[in-house]
Amino acid sequence: GDDEQMRVAALRLAQGVADLSDTVYAEPLRLPDDEGRFQALAIERTPAIAVIGEGDTDYGIRFYGVPGGGELKSLVAAVRLVASGDPGLSDSSREALATLDRRVTIEVFATLGCTFCPDAVQMAHRLALASDKVTAAMVEVSAFPQYAKERGVSAVPKVVVNGEGCFEGRRSEEEFVAAVLACAMREERAR
Repeated sequence: GDDEQMRVAALRLAQGVADLSDTVYAEPLRLPDDEGRFQALAIERTPAIAVIGEGDTDYGIRFYGVPGGGELKSLVAAVRLVASGDPGLSDSSREALATLDRRVTIEVFATLGCTFCPDAVQMAHRLALASDKVTAAMVEVSAFPQYAKERGVSAVPKVVVNGEGCFEGRRSEEEFVAAVLACAMREERAR
């Protein structure tokens, strides 16, 4: 079915990116055989691509769905980001992230034809690399339409923080970081 086609497409894409370098490899996982690995990586839906660093270091960088179209650039960028270990954020953004005292999950809902989505996805991934409290995922809307609907996605890129809608559209690095932190704090105050 569609799920199997998407899984195969995601695997081919990951393998294609891995084939570009001798230091990158793709490890295909399948349920139920690899359930322990899925749980260890906190993979919540499939198809999924987790970009893992050297020594099996997990920075919480994920792609849910098939990162084709403009998001192929985001996948390659995520591999480069993890390989470099440098999130490329300003000192002020790093300092702001260092104030986090709770876990933050960023989901960037994207479509493959969206021109602004790769920037938002890559920014979220940079935050995940910069902070061990942040995880960040691209969620491809056509792969998870019901999930996108549950999260109130009506336009992309839509950034959801800890399950709550945060903002839509393009933001500078400083605006992105400030909005994510404000949404994370707002969610805490609402409890």
